[in-house]
Amino acid sequence: MKLLFYAGHEFLSDQRIGGRHLSFRNYQLLCRIFGEENVYIITFCREDISGKAPNVKVFEKHRNRLEQYYNCIWMRNGYSRKTEKEIVSYLMELQPDIMFFDHTFTGGILEKLGKEFTENKMIISYLHNVEKNHVWDKVVHENILYYIPYLSYFRNEKILMEKSDIMIGLNKRDQNEVEKIYKRKMDYLLPITYQDRFCMDCVEKEAGDEKEIKMLFVGAYFGPNVQGMRWFIKNVLPFLAGKVKLEIVGKDMELVRGEFQSTCVDVIGTVDETDPYYYRADLVVMPLLYGNGMKTKTAEAMMYGKYIIGTQEALEGYDISDLDAVKVCKTDQEFIKEINLFLQDKSRKKYIAEVRQRFLEQYESGQVKKDFETFLKMKLKKRERKGNP
Repeated sequence: MKLLFYAGHEFLSDQRIGGRHLSFRNYQLLCRIFGEENVYIITFCREDISGKAPNVKVFEKHRNRLEQYYNCIWMRNGYSRKTEKEIVSYLMELQPDIMFFDHTFTGGILEKLGKEFTENKMIISYLHNVEKNHVWDKVVHENILYYIPYLSYFRNEKILMEKSDIMIGLNKRDQNEVEKIYKRKMDYLLPITYQDRFCMDCVEKEAGDEKEIKMLFVGAYFGPNVQGMRWFIKNVLPFLAGKVKLEIVGKDMELVRGEFQSTCVDVIGTVDETDPYYYRADLVVMPLLYGNGMKTKTAEAMMYGKYIIGTQEALEGYDISDLDAVKVCKTDQEFIKEINLFLQDKSRKKYIAEVRQRFLEQYESGQVKKDFETFLKMKLKKRERKGNP
């Protein structure tokens, strides 16, 4: 049985961005269930990554923003008409039994393949977020020019919602949005997970009274992350009652070093590993003001057992309502209050066992594999009983 993993972006060489981490997790789960040799990848980039995994087919993506917008006018997200023909030709030759679309903004290719090709295939869509809402947020918060991609992403997502046999999402919020917009129910919820890499011996000793408190923000150079940090540094950081240092870690975040760096803010930017920063952090802050889906860095912070203070958006989809060490804040005043209470707590700890335990129970990759495998195999058997291959 051949399974096609149709990726919306290149995810094999670098998983330091949340969406790429999630794509890589999905790919690994499918390899464990169906066998790595039976999983074929379509991805888009301008470099040779053929050696990163078996059965990788790389197609050329747009060269610049102008080319990207032009392709979006024709409802092609990320590639040209020439590349589209090459994809169709490759798929016609491959004839996969299952097509797993890792992003919903790629669904337009199904129209090019035609009904005869798709009618005997099991089509699975995985929603990183509801793309219609995700790109509209970019129009509202970042740049009106995103309206061109918005129309394309919406159209592609609509096609995939209509043609998918199985829809998989991250959380109940996205489930409700899909039902409202596309009049379809999701079949399964598969949240953000991480493969556990925590080491108890690496946790630094608990903070003393006089020690500078290290607050950590982890996130790539991405609109919601940059705007959230800008808001936090202006409206929260100056009003904290204690000696604090905010460390900002994330791919390409060094691009905002000139704006954010100060005596109490250290913009570290791109790092190979985030582990050392989590181990030494006293507190993780997540001031995200808008967004969609679930945030991968929330699961990562829980993996390290960190005390977390964030917005509802940052914590969306996570089962944290009964965790005393995870605080949800709506305003700058709530952030100031909760962080100051943490700073004044003489018994504060760098490691919260209850937070890590919740991660192990619900957001560790090994925990979800068995249930997800059972779900997929049940769907395949049901399809076979109906006479489909």
